[in-house]
Amino acid sequence: MRASIVIPTFNRLNQLQNVLAAVQSQARPPDADLEVVVVDDGSSDGTSDWLETQIENPGFNAIHQPNSGPARAERGIRS
Repeated sequence: MRASIVIPTFNRLNQLQNVLAAVQSQARPPDADLEVVVVDDGSSDGTSDWLETQIENPGFNAIHQPNSGPARAERGIRS
């Protein structure tokens, strides 16, 4: 089973950390292939730096873009 979660974010580092911790703590079958894509929409609160510390996690991907608004988060789906 393969699943992808796309999370757009802008200056919400604390909430993002909580969401990602909740995703990681979810029980899933051993054969589940989970991909998490975070689209950082030009955050200025340290989100970008924190995301770079997370890229070693399996199935994790971060996309950084200049602030473009929520509609641009679909970029994560197409990546």
